[in-house]
Amino acid sequence: MEVVELNVGGRIFFTTRSTLCKHSSSMLAATFSGDMQPAQQDKQGRFFIDRNGDHFAIIMAYKG
Repeated sequence: MEVVELNVGGRIFFTTRSTLCKHSSSMLAATFSGDMQPAQQDKQGRFFIDRNGDHFAIIMAYKG
């Protein structure tokens, strides 16, 4: 199990790569499965997604 750290709009998330890739047609799956260029990383090495972290939390609850 590979843990992935995300910084989404300043809010920090810890999840697994398999959770991010759960829905194969999603942009998250494309990004974290290697089909697309990886997301930018912040200074701490977390993948940075420039979106609203509160909204992203809802997406992660759905994926979980």
